[in-house]
Amino acid sequence: MWFSLLNQSFPKPIGVSEFRKAMRSFPASVSIVTTGSQGTRFGMTASSVTGLSDSPASLILCVNREASSHEALARCRVFAVNLLNENNADLAEKFSSAPQSERFVDSRWKEGPFGLPMVADGAQVFCCTKNDVVEAFSHSIIVGTIFGVEGNCPNALLYRDGAFARCTGLINK
Repeated sequence: MWFSLLNQSFPKPIGVSEFRKAMRSFPASVSIVTTGSQGTRFGMTASSVTGLSDSPASLILCVNREASSHEALARCRVFAVNLLNENNADLAEKFSSAPQSERFVDSRWKEGPFGLPMVADGAQVFCCTKNDVVEAFSHSIIVGTIFGVEGNCPNALLYRDGAFARCTGLINK
């Protein structure tokens, strides 16, 4: 039985435009992922962060290898995932388009463990050690073990269909 599966041809993946259109339907939380090295800070907006395991507490982050922060995140030993609230949409915009040199210029940042840049207001921050980097197609999947969580984010910023959205309330809480 299993041998017959080996001889089957599998369907081809959908095209890029069809994939992107379909993925825009997924509402996703919005984070700014940060790291730093020798006084230089790096950061990027991310909507591809998800929990991996509770033992040990860990998460994964998918980063396009063309992203300006990719190299810093792939080489770092620690990084922070700043889960943004609905009042931080301007930061998300800045970290998705501004040059690295302009991303940390305002006073909304504080220094966390190991010098990690952390959003000072309105975010829940997950501090992580990097465990692994797995290359997959155009992206790197960065695996991090969470060594600290700070803050609270009751009104997480969401992204869907090319726009920011707010979570208007929970069902069945």
